[in-house]
Amino acid sequence: MPFFGSNIHTKASFVLEWIADERFALREQFRYRYEKTGDIFIVPRELGRFSTDFASVPSFATWLVPRVGNHAPAAVLHDALVAPQGAPTDHIGREVTRDEADEIFHTAMVELGVPFIRRWLLHLGVRAGTAMTLARRRVFVMVTSVVLLVLLTLTLLDLFDRAEFLPWMGDRPFLVELPLGLAALLAWVGLAALAAPGHRRVVLGAGLFLVFLALPLVAIQLTTSVYYLAERFFGLLAPPPADDRPAEVARDDPVAASMIGPLSTTGSVFVSYASEDLDRVEPLVDTIEKETAAQVWWDFDLEPGDDWNAEILAKLNAADCVVVVWSEAAVASDWVRFEANEALRRNAYVPAAIEPVTLEGDLDRQRAKLYDDRNNVRLRQLLDKIRETLARRDTATVD
Repeated sequence: MPFFGSNIHTKASFVLEWIADERFALREQFRYRYEKTGDIFIVPRELGRFSTDFASVPSFATWLVPRVGNHAPAAVLHDALVAPQGAPTDHIGREVTRDEADEIFHTAMVELGVPFIRRWLLHLGVRAGTAMTLARRRVFVMVTSVVLLVLLTLTLLDLFDRAEFLPWMGDRPFLVELPLGLAALLAWVGLAALAAPGHRRVVLGAGLFLVFLALPLVAIQLTTSVYYLAERFFGLLAPPPADDRPAEVARDDPVAASMIGPLSTTGSVFVSYASEDLDRVEPLVDTIEKETAAQVWWDFDLEPGDDWNAEILAKLNAADCVVVVWSEAAVASDWVRFEANEALRRNAYVPAAIEPVTLEGDLDRQRAKLYDDRNNVRLRQLLDKIRETLARRDTATVD
């Protein structure tokens, strides 16, 4: 079992969260053991920072090679092993070169039982991506591809007697011209492969792919483009969906209200933090107010003359959810620790952190690490937890 969970006897699980468009974040780590070297890679390095689109297959080719399937775990692993120039990778374990990452990708697909042709095409795609990392390779690939496409176009025109540009085809019967044109195209692919030491298999595979699949790919791309244009056109004419109606209208409709999500959230949220972190906490408070529609209270709302001690205790005891924003200053604050323990006692504790901290005892629970939050994944997780806590306590009140 090359892919496994927290230990080698646990099956790996791939729990995903949709981020935007076609990108997803992993909600749990998985591990992969590369049998050739014995290396173990943990993916991702840190939850909330890593996202994937699985296999990066162009839309016009997904009929042939889908982006998801039994190759998906290998594709996610490959995404974590490689990174753009100068960027850190998203795995724990030995750093590997792109060539090694491509080989690990291929090995993982073999272990997952990916069919040979699909495996070959996917591996060809990542090898082509590796070949394009150097500028001179990019120029070579582009020139070779353009020449091949021009030759292919001229061959087709000559084959169907629309023009006669290629002397080796001439004015001959179709069944004679077809093998001549194909032989010339394959000869060009072979010459290009010979001129690319170190990447001959990639150039040869890509060339064969273009020669034999160019026509269906062009036809599918044209059809796909027409479809998307029609989808956009009719989308402009269509009325807005029911859940886009104003909240006060939709709430009168139980079905629409169930679709609204965040807008239908009720309850009160108490935000506990250290006063030194005021500037960093204020944007978070604004976000919670906007995204949950709950009544959010923090001590910045105290009015002159208020009995601040009594007011804070009253708001804390009345809150349905207590968001504790941890920092070094908050850890050192007796008030923040008191408020956090009170929230724990009432099962209303939702922790977040704006910088790395060390907590002990019951307070040391999984917290939203907002200080290192790529794509706002952890902020969304925090908002989901707030909504969940509010909904749970609201249900308990109704019961």
